[in-house]
Amino acid sequence: MKKLHIFLLFCALNYHSIAQTNQFYIDTTVTISAGTIVNSAGSDLILDSKAAISNQGTWTVQNNNTALSISSLLNGTGNIIFNNSSNSQTIDANGDSIACNISINNPNNVNLNTLSTVTGAGNNNLSIGGGSTLTFTSGQIITNSSEVIFNAGSSYSGASNASHIYGTCVKVGNSAFTFPVGDADSLRAVGISAPALSTDSFTCQYFFSNPNALYNVSSHDVSLSGVSQREYWLISRGSSSTSPVKVTLSWLAPGHSGILNNISDLRVAHWDGNSWNDLGGSGTQTGNTSTGTVTTSSPVSSFSPFTLATTSIVNVLPIHIIDFVGEPKNGNVFIHWTYANNAGNQNFELMRSKDGTTWSTISTVPFVIGQSNYDFVDNDPYPSLNYYQLKEIDGNTGQMLLSSVILVQLNSSDNGIWVSPNPTYDLIKIRSTADLTNNAYYVIDLNGKIVMNGLLTGFTTTVDMNHLLQGTYYLKIGNKIQKLLKL
Repeated sequence: MKKLHIFLLFCALNYHSIAQTNQFYIDTTVTISAGTIVNSAGSDLILDSKAAISNQGTWTVQNNNTALSISSLLNGTGNIIFNNSSNSQTIDANGDSIACNISINNPNNVNLNTLSTVTGAGNNNLSIGGGSTLTFTSGQIITNSSEVIFNAGSSYSGASNASHIYGTCVKVGNSAFTFPVGDADSLRAVGISAPALSTDSFTCQYFFSNPNALYNVSSHDVSLSGVSQREYWLISRGSSSTSPVKVTLSWLAPGHSGILNNISDLRVAHWDGNSWNDLGGSGTQTGNTSTGTVTTSSPVSSFSPFTLATTSIVNVLPIHIIDFVGEPKNGNVFIHWTYANNAGNQNFELMRSKDGTTWSTISTVPFVIGQSNYDFVDNDPYPSLNYYQLKEIDGNTGQMLLSSVILVQLNSSDNGIWVSPNPTYDLIKIRSTADLTNNAYYVIDLNGKIVMNGLLTGFTTTVDMNHLLQGTYYLKIGNKIQKLLKL
């Protein structure tokens, strides 16, 4: 393979652009002086074990792959910018501590992964040295099975929905810290108060998924009305660390955290191996019903899963309903839901509203032990818009929980096509009175841009809208158009 070996001292106030189709290979001492601007591009940037780079300038790395050997050195007060407008980039840092400022400015994302071009250390962790800053500008750092490690004295700036860590983040040191973690689309930060020791370490990862598969959300302290079934964080403390810390969770409603109407009732919940514990939070809430934080009442010394919980029914941290859909047919509305918990329930109350604000109960459906699927036919719906919501009454505590809201447009069946649930957090089902196999559908934003498209399959097609931003969209099938609301 073709390599470019570097034996350079970059002088101050100079501009250097080095483009290689194969490898940009550094195996000696390199100094990038203050005021110097260096661009490197091509396939691979490789720092072997003899490389020692002192960066006091600005180095823009456009290479697709960047690999550090186990003992290579990279330090200085300058800035290394990972930027590639065309491709994602991969870093194999081999656990080396990079004592130099780093910027992530790649809308195609930066991955931590193994590269075969250097001698590996068994991990691909990106370790930020003390005194250095990681700046988030554009794109996520996707850690895969590796970690971004902030060593004592390091920091970050600029974390946002557009740029953060998608994966695992580690913090070492005795300062308070907010982990800049999230999923593919959103920052879902979580904070800890200052540990006691400079050697203390904590690890955090966010999951935008229902914790119930691993941690039974129906098992919780009686002080809690419900536990989130939309998201959770794994927070762990290093094996040699003993400091208790307060934990601060954030919410992003409604898309990630559910429908929040009273933030003063939100709490931090922690899974202790058997049930979710109420760690308090009364009086610590900040923000509003869209975004904010809540903090444990006291420092905690037991770690594992954490999530949001509520003490009242006005906050909809979705309950045990897996599927809640409604379909118009022959002037009626057919409603179906699947219930995931058979631990105990008194009944379901099905509520209806014409405006999504004023509700009335139209039926009480008994809970049947062992039964998962329930159906109801609304024979007297409103002529146009019909909002539906389920209220679950727990058979053990008498506490009430609310499902998400679905909208059924009675006149939407006039064209033989209807969509449910609408509004939706993620999945929609497109149903039709005729077989529409291979007919095209388009999801269009308010600017007229097609953001999704595909082919219908038979009478029912499931479409995943989870990656779309919250807002109003239009579904176009042939000459028929329906409005969609993404929560």
